[in-house]
This record gives sequence, C-alpha cells and structure tokens, in this order.
Amino acid sequence: MKSFKHYLKEEVAWQQSTSKMVFDFGDKYAIKIPLSSAIIDKVFPDKIRTTVFHVTDIKGGENLIKLQNKKKSVSAFFFMDTSYLMQGIQNSGGTIAELDGNVIASASHDIMSQPDKSGRRWISYADIADHVPMEEDLIGLISKLANKYNPDSKLEDVTDGRSFGKYWQMQEKIDAKTLSLVIRDYITGMTTILKKNKQDLFYAMRQYSNERITKRSWDEQLVDKFTIQKIHFLTTAGGGLGGIKDDFIAILDKKRIPYKSWDIDYAGLATYIRQVGEAEIRTMGTK
Repeated sequence: MKSFKHYLKEEVAWQQSTSKMVFDFGDKYAIKIPLSSAIIDKVFPDKIRTTVFHVTDIKGGENLIKLQNKKKSVSAFFFMDTSYLMQGIQNSGGTIAELDGNVIASASHDIMSQPDKSGRRWISYADIADHVPMEEDLIGLISKLANKYNPDSKLEDVTDGRSFGKYWQMQEKIDAKTLSLVIRDYITGMTTILKKNKQDLFYAMRQYSNERITKRSWDEQLVDKFTIQKIHFLTTAGGGLGGIKDDFIAILDKKRIPYKSWDIDYAGLATYIRQVGEAEIRTMGTK
C-alpha cells in the first residue's frame, strides 16, 4: 500500500498544463471536462457554502493557508471511513483541515478530479456519463474545433467518437497563439454543454451535498474560495510530526487559526467529522 507521502508526490505529478488537458483523452469517455467557480457559477448561479475536510501534511497545511479566499480549488470530503483516515497518515500527513468553502462539485465517490497548473480542476466524462448523457454534445464540440483549427487535414473528421485524429493532429500544427484560442473555445464550448445539461448535471454533481449518504469509503467535494476554520492534528502510534508541528502551530497562532491535537484518536476525529456533517444537514432541514 502506498504511503500518504507517496500520494502527495503523485498529486503534484498529477498536475498538467491546460493545453495538455484539452488533448488528453483516448476516447469519448475520457474527454476532459473543466470545472472552476467561473464555469459552475454560469451553470448554477446559486452557490453552496458548506464545511468540508481536507487531508494533507504540515507543508500542505502551510500552502493551504496561502490558498484561502482564492479561486484555486482543492479536493476535500464530507465523509471518510476511519480505516482510510488511518491509512492516509501512517507514514506522513497527519494534518486535517476543516474548511468553509464554495462547492464546485459534490459527489458520493472519488471522481478522480485532476488539477491543472492554474488550479482549475478537470474530470473525465466517464465519471458522470451514467447520469449525464451528453456524449453527442462532446463529440460535436471536438469535431467543431477540429474543423475550425485544422481544416486542411486529410484525416477523417470526428463523427462518432471513435477517431479523433484530426483534432489530435492540431497539437503538431498550431502555434502558441492558436493554441490559446483552442483552449478558449474548448472551455467556452464545455460551459455551453454543461448549461444545456444542467438538470442532469445537478443530480450528478450538486445533489449529494444535500444528502451526504454514501456507501463508498470516502466522497469527494471540490471547493474553492475557502477559509480554514480549524486544523486537526493526528499522530501515528509511533509518534510523528515533531518540530515541524511546532513551527506550523506558530503560524496558526499568528494567523489566529484554531487547532486541536487528537494524538492517535482516529475514531474520535472521524466521529467529529461525521457530527459536523449531521449538524449541517439538520440546519438545511433535510435528513
């Protein structure tokens, strides 16, 4: 099993440029869909402001402070099974941030959101295809872009989602200025598609925030423009965190951010996280 430290390194490597995202798919189900507050605000003007939790390490906690009230999104959760909370901090981590943020996407499972270097999150169509039947719209957008920016190609046009050669070929033919136009039209086109399918999209990416009942080991909530309400520290049975925790606490004191140490009481923290969610559900008037 991978350590959380290894996972954190993978998360950095997971980041791609926006230009990579718009070409990074092998079939129609792998087409990347951009998610950001700017896009979601156009699809769903009503904002969802709520409490979520984000697992990281000391360094990640320091970076999280810098991201407060900004548009860069982070992946968080309402619920995480105690066993996974423990596994996540066996070799590193140990810092759980309690955040108040704007929900960009809310899912009952890990939707494998991938950040680009600007902080915008992307998901593959496969992650929502069961609930949002918009493959024809996606194929149509890719075809439109291929014909607009690669009109002289002798490759077959995109018609049924089985071959995107004409579109992929653009990477080798267009200059940086044209690439920026492709990205602009891609994101604009995706926003239009999401707006067209907003009813199905609401069920797939918003409704869960009102229910918060999952059979999975954790759910995934994408939030931005967040503030840190509290930092929770956990240590392993062998200790951990050490002097860097003291340094981080000094930063928290300076920023007036509350914190609590749970030692190795994983179950206690998991219960606290669940109770916070239950309290919010009661406030909403739902069950």
